[in-house]
This record gives sequence, C-alpha cells and structure tokens, in this order.
Amino acid sequence: IERLTAINDFCEQNQGQYFYYDAESIRNDTNNCLTQLSDYLELSTPLSSSYQLFSQTGKERVGDSSEQIKSGRVITHGNSYAEIELDSELLNKANSLFNKLRQNIIDNAKPNPETNHPKPHDLVDNSVKLP
Repeated sequence: IERLTAINDFCEQNQGQYFYYDAESIRNDTNNCLTQLSDYLELSTPLSSSYQLFSQTGKERVGDSSEQIKSGRVITHGNSYAEIELDSELLNKANSLFNKLRQNIIDNAKPNPETNHPKPHDLVDNSVKLP
C-alpha cells in the first residue's frame, strides 16, 4: 500500500510525463511494449528483453527487489504469491486502493505528442487484480 501510494504521488506530480503499462502487459506482449516504450523515449537503439545488472539491481527501496529482476531478462511468467498469507480484510483494503490508484496512474499517463505515440495505457490489461 505504501509503495503504490508513493507511485501514485509521483504520477500526480508528473502528469503526462511518464509511460505506464502493467507488468502483465510486458510479460504477455514483451516485444510490443518494448517497441512502444522505445518509441516513446525516442531511443536510437530499441530496448531489448535482456538487460544489464547494476549495483542497485534487486535492492530494496530502490526498485524491484524480487529475485526475478536479477535474471537479466524479462520473465514472461508471473508469480502467484501463493506463499503470502494476508488477512482477508487487509487484502480487500489493498485491492480497493490498488484499483483506485491504478486508475489514477493510468489516467495521468499521456502519449508523447512529438511522436504521436499511442496512449501508453492502451497496453494496460484492465482485468489486472491483486492476487
């Protein structure tokens, strides 16, 4: 909840200045997402599904701290998080906040007007729910 709120705050402060897609989108449509992100960033060399690891890769409070991020490539299968047990009331609260803030994050993402790039949230899977 804290991390999602922080991401939402960033998006509120940077409306129209970021590209958004869900992790599921990049897992399920990797090449399309990376192509569109490369176009959005106007990169001369397109992004690849493989990436270099740096000293901060996988560190807590710096970004994704999962073991999967340390693979150096986009992982195309998700994690079920079955090992995590949460109180159902807390899970319902988290789901509700997730849906509210996620919609705000999507709404504040805008296309790059210089490249006439499609709206970033066209790549968003609207069926995404917390596990």
